Amino acid sequence: MERDLTTPAAGAARIDTNATTQEAHGVRAASIAVAALTFVPLCWRLAFTAYGKACERGSYERSRRLSRYAAMLATFAALTAAGVPGQPSAQTDTRPNILVFLSDDMGWGQPGFNGGTEVGTPNIDRIANEGVKLTQFYVQPVCAPTRAALVTGRYAWKTGAADNPDSSKDDGLLLDERTIAEALRDAGYATWIVGKWHLGHWGSERLPLQRGFDHHYGFYNGFIDSYKHVRPWRYWHEILDWHRNGRPVVESGYSTFLLAEEASQLIERHDGSRPFFLYVAFNAPHDPYQAPPEYIAQFSHLPYDLETRKQRAMVKAMDDAIGQVMDALERRGVLDETLVMFLNDNGGLSEAGGNSPYRGLKGSYLEGGIRVPAVMRWPSRITAGSASDALMHVADLFPTFAGLAGADTGGGLPLDGLDVWEAIANGAESPREEVVHSLDVIRVGDWKLLEEDGEFAKADKSSPLQLYNIAEDPYETTNLASSETARVAELRERLVYHRPFARDAEPGAPIPGLDSIDSTDDRPVMFGEEENTAFGTAVQTALTQREAGNLGPALLRLEASGTSLKLIYNETLDADSVPPADAFTVVVNPGYRAAEVVGVQLSESEVVLTLAEPVAAGNTVGLTYEVPDTGAIQDADSLEAVGITWVTPPPPPPPPPPPGGGGGPRETVPEAPRNLLADGGNEQVTLSWEAPEDDGGLAITDYEYRIDRRNPWISIGSTATTHTVTGLVNGTTYVFQVRAVNRIGRSGPS
Repeated sequence: MERDLTTPAAGAARIDTNATTQEAHGVRAASIAVAALTFVPLCWRLAFTAYGKACERGSYERSRRLSRYAAMLATFAALTAAGVPGQPSAQTDTRPNILVFLSDDMGWGQPGFNGGTEVGTPNIDRIANEGVKLTQFYVQPVCAPTRAALVTGRYAWKTGAADNPDSSKDDGLLLDERTIAEALRDAGYATWIVGKWHLGHWGSERLPLQRGFDHHYGFYNGFIDSYKHVRPWRYWHEILDWHRNGRPVVESGYSTFLLAEEASQLIERHDGSRPFFLYVAFNAPHDPYQAPPEYIAQFSHLPYDLETRKQRAMVKAMDDAIGQVMDALERRGVLDETLVMFLNDNGGLSEAGGNSPYRGLKGSYLEGGIRVPAVMRWPSRITAGSASDALMHVADLFPTFAGLAGADTGGGLPLDGLDVWEAIANGAESPREEVVHSLDVIRVGDWKLLEEDGEFAKADKSSPLQLYNIAEDPYETTNLASSETARVAELRERLVYHRPFARDAEPGAPIPGLDSIDSTDDRPVMFGEEENTAFGTAVQTALTQREAGNLGPALLRLEASGTSLKLIYNETLDADSVPPADAFTVVVNPGYRAAEVVGVQLSESEVVLTLAEPVAAGNTVGLTYEVPDTGAIQDADSLEAVGITWVTPPPPPPPPPPPGGGGGPRETVPEAPRNLLADGGNEQVTLSWEAPEDDGGLAITDYEYRIDRRNPWISIGSTATTHTVTGLVNGTTYVFQVRAVNRIGRSGPS
């Protein structure tokens, strides 16, 4: 049984503390229809989150994703006492927040600001239109090397990350490299990464929390299934790669939207006492190409195969996700105090439409593989609608951001990056004269040399010696190597000079059991060695339950009165499973003050918390609890209840009838449709349902449906009780909901 617990837009739901019972909008929902086009298991909402005492005891928490995640290790559910919610505290530090969006394998011409027309990208374009376009911004030709240069400020071939890590080994960024997160943290910044890391995936010393980040949510390796959050391995099993702060997370939801929600919550829960550095590294639009069906349907008119249309849908979903995070900045009141950057990690593949007019795809050192879309916004310092053709490399971000933050750039190995802020903000010439892309590819001034067999990041492809004047021939149509022999010799001398500074990756030990064919006993369940050891058995059990669609107890509503906070679930709970009072965390805003829980009671389907003091009107209350090894809120089948709670504001009560008992028949929102069924196949699903038993005293005017609770409702435009959804993807499992509409409002979902 599922309930509509949609997160309020402002990050907090309101509840009347004088009322004894407040029912969240849509709690009369009856059921979910699940349509599986094949037997791919459904990614149900189960989450593992460990923090505080739970971490000390090595415990975990399983939770469906009913909320956005709050900052740091605490996760909060929100309800607001009667009155006006407290305003967010103003940021007291005058240095900028820094927000970096990194897309994965996007094509040069896909964003609107670079002329893209197939996919609307208004949110990415907003950054460009209100800021500066960086038209000669270079990265590395594949994923991990670009990320290594970004976080270290050094050429990737010096960091042990000249190529992607070997996923079968304990491999990654060299451990003596100092990261931008460490530098900014030392300068007083909060440091958060949301999304793809790809600089180490097994040993804990290689993971984000040990490389300067206060908070991480996302995945360690190079790519994942966007719905199951696993990496297929050698065709015979899948490895979970979804984590929060060193703990595995098993949940459903589309990864792009989950990452946006996490980033939004970090922003909205930040207390403003210090600036933040937020690095949002999407897996979109990297393959496997997956997107919600309503996004895929938007591109059915394009003359491409399904995989290519799904790539377009991933770009669109990513743009929407970026808009969500930008909205969070605006709601928090810090949008114009935040330097926002968008860039891509390498050139796009053919599915991205290539990188026209530039030659080369991902994996190539031709311009199409390494020159990427890049824009930056900071209204008080960057002129809206401006452009810079100054030569820049992704390694320049470290010293540039450090300069704005007042951070020390001398605390680690010598940087290759240069502070290019004057070129970005004031149109100055770039201080950079040279980019050493690899030990076979170099640019000095306008001239770019690619040694024989040096065009591709992978050494298994051959290519001729090439020399181009990029200023005169940016599309690399005329190879001048045979006529400009002196220039070739000059650039080769520079490569000889740099060669002694190269550092190879440390030889990583094979991950035990990863390539085991005959036995499943030794295979890791997830990436992250310590996580796999501590939680492997529990995660495997949760994944099995997820395949069976086992969700556990669902929250129906909250009730608040004085010092009492009551959680009411949809089934009888195990009375012996109540956690102690100190397992609950209640935080009150403004001020982010801890509220002491002095008592906990569990009876039937209700958990009642008693606070030491009542919550004042106008304050916002955050609520969560940890799930110790020795007990949790559970149902009779020992499935754990949600430790994170968000509740939609209740609908206003109907007006009382006029004196004298008149007023005519009751008019209200309808009840939910009944008996929703789904029959699927051949890239479509037909939904059917029965009209509500109670239409609220008014005729039904429409029905709406949505696919997965995280996606928007779509009008059917009819009062018929059947509807066919097209544009679906074979091999994917979908969760459908339908709700009824009358002129008063909308029902809860079926």
